[in-house]
Amino acid sequence: MDYQNLQNLLRDRLAALSAKVEAACAQGLTDLPKLSENLTAALLRELMGFRNLRNLNAEQKKNYPGLDLADEKLGIGVQVTATASLDKVKETLQTVGRHGLHLKYSRIIVFVLTQKQNSYSANAISGVTPDNLTFEAARDILDYRDLLGQGIHASPLSVRRAIDALDAYEKGALANWDEGDFDPPDIQEQVELNLIELYPPRTLYIADLLEKSSSDKAKNPRTRARNLAEAIGRKLPSGYEVHEQKLVTFHNLDASANAFSGIYDAGTLTPLSFSEYTRIDVNHEKVAKSLLRFALQEQLHRHKVRWQHEESLFYFLPETEGGLIREIVWKDKKTSTRTVVKYSASKKDPSKGGFKHLAFAVDFVEAEGRWFMAIRPDWYFSTNPDFRVSPIADKLLKYIKGEELNQDVEQHFRFLCSWLRMLEADDLLSFQHASNVRLSFGDQVTFNTHPFLEDKRWLPPRKVQAQSEEVAVLTELFSK
Repeated sequence: MDYQNLQNLLRDRLAALSAKVEAACAQGLTDLPKLSENLTAALLRELMGFRNLRNLNAEQKKNYPGLDLADEKLGIGVQVTATASLDKVKETLQTVGRHGLHLKYSRIIVFVLTQKQNSYSANAISGVTPDNLTFEAARDILDYRDLLGQGIHASPLSVRRAIDALDAYEKGALANWDEGDFDPPDIQEQVELNLIELYPPRTLYIADLLEKSSSDKAKNPRTRARNLAEAIGRKLPSGYEVHEQKLVTFHNLDASANAFSGIYDAGTLTPLSFSEYTRIDVNHEKVAKSLLRFALQEQLHRHKVRWQHEESLFYFLPETEGGLIREIVWKDKKTSTRTVVKYSASKKDPSKGGFKHLAFAVDFVEAEGRWFMAIRPDWYFSTNPDFRVSPIADKLLKYIKGEELNQDVEQHFRFLCSWLRMLEADDLLSFQHASNVRLSFGDQVTFNTHPFLEDKRWLPPRKVQAQSEEVAVLTELFSK
């Protein structure tokens, strides 16, 4: 198909979509606009060049306030709506300002699924636009006609992929739409890595620590900062590192009141972008990765997930203090419930027993200016009531790992990805007025050109394991 025919087909498909959404709204049917978020993301990626656009509402328990899509790399947030009115634009900007999203996204776009108005009052928009945000109706309120204008400059492949996304949407198959090359060779397949995209805060704050006392013998630089804080009656959050006698953190040290006040020299305070810091040398990159882990530790602590230093694992705690179980509702292909903590008593001795916790290890990877978090699902076995490592944890873990199939581990990973993405909306809604540091999480990493492997040729068969009497009793308690 020649390029002109592609453009004509794109025009017809987009115009038909706009008319269909308008008709649905006239009938009072609101599901269609809501289901158009993924389609809009695909169209903006292909025709506008927002390559890292993601759906903020996907797999979250609550709608993300004010925005539906975001490109963290470009700093763009998008509201997708079927309502073209000035009031809707004003409402979006007010919500963005109320939740401080303009501090995270430097450009806000309102994408109208039907047709935008011919004009919008600049004064009315200016009156509700948050400080430090530039919003221009002509540039930032878009509809399908703007996509057509940009589509003229897009490559034939991007136009073809936009049309394929529209076709998949019409067939109800957009969620399964293959984002790989078209007509890939039969010898290749799509594979998923145990990586999830990570969006760190953009700014690091660096300042000299105050002079330590002569009695400070701590070898761990972080301990030095902790001792300085304790000397003035303060307890530090986890999200900081110390390198070359400097405090390094995502917390805003320039704020008049912050958790680190009194332990650093304010005159030496230097804000620096995260990417600039990591590119100084390999040692600074190592410090940055350590800081990411401490920031994650601080963030997860608010959600009853603890760091176990000896095992280098994050593990879930019971829902309530003194509780014996924790279940989390999540959505993959369907909504289900996952048990992440369970206590069981021994049948032989009811006074004994322990907890089985879903756990995971993490590592951080940078590639081509993008950050990813590797997640390795695991299990942690503890004793009641203080969650210390169970004395037979190694035996239990060995048995559980021998019983699990690759599909089980994949489900653990998919649950963890979904749960981590839920945190962003929860944190924003629950801690919007607090100065908490939040890491954001994107999609699982996939690529489409892996040589095809037949599963039955490389997946090892399950082996029947012999159990000691001790392990047999306890694994019975921790059955799936």
